[in-house]
Amino acid sequence: MNRSITNLFGLIFLLALTACSAAPLSQPEATFTTSAIGYPAPNTTELVPATGYPAPEAASPVPIVTSAAATPAAEIPPFDQSSCPVDDTGRHVCPADSPLGQLGCSWIEDPNPGLKDLEPQNPLNLCWVIGAGGQRLPAEEYVYRKGCMLPQYARFVVQQSGEFVLLKSRDDLQKAYAPITSEKEALSYALAATGFQAISGFGAPPNYRYFIDQVKDSGAVLTDQGYLVNLYDYRLCGCGPHTTFAVDILVKADGTVDEIGRTPAYEDPEQDSLCVD
Repeated sequence: MNRSITNLFGLIFLLALTACSAAPLSQPEATFTTSAIGYPAPNTTELVPATGYPAPEAASPVPIVTSAAATPAAEIPPFDQSSCPVDDTGRHVCPADSPLGQLGCSWIEDPNPGLKDLEPQNPLNLCWVIGAGGQRLPAEEYVYRKGCMLPQYARFVVQQSGEFVLLKSRDDLQKAYAPITSEKEALSYALAATGFQAISGFGAPPNYRYFIDQVKDSGAVLTDQGYLVNLYDYRLCGCGPHTTFAVDILVKADGTVDEIGRTPAYEDPEQDSLCVD
């Protein structure tokens, strides 16, 4: 009898032990906020979907190319583009018999907003010219040149008293806008004469290659020789790397423009394999 009771208690203990070992332990449920790249996102940091790195609060992830480093000023007066209708590519193409076509413009384009401080402030547009059959024009026939295998030549057209006036060269630009009497005007004039870029608020992308300590905002400073303007020139043509250069331009009061220095500034490694003809 005593042995049967002992055996019964032993069986009950064995059954209880087996049930405890089979039951799962109670745990708090884990919750995660998942970013676009699939990793848990910290509660205090926003993630950039493309890279997963924290998004900067003040700096832009890409360069901000603007008209000038100075505060915004008056806009360029509107230009009458009605004689050059927009084609399928979005260009204002000028028929040969139109007023601007007769001035030699293949198409016209709104100028860089940075030209807003030119004096006098007349409406103006870029007038793009392509040499017949791809023929290259002499330097005295254009203000600056763009394009690669097929050069595109920049001139300006100014609207004065309802008439279009062609500025086909730097000499014409000089006659129209000299003397240069302020830093703001010098910056606008350098942009018009060279076609280079003014940069303000460069975001310094971390993947770029840099050759200078700082990409400075564009601006102009009065010196004994004239106005020293710092601009940037991106080299598109050919195969990579495609370098952006920091360029020093000297603008004199009489409208003379000279490039006096050029230094590699930065490159985008993603463009190393890019070839542009």
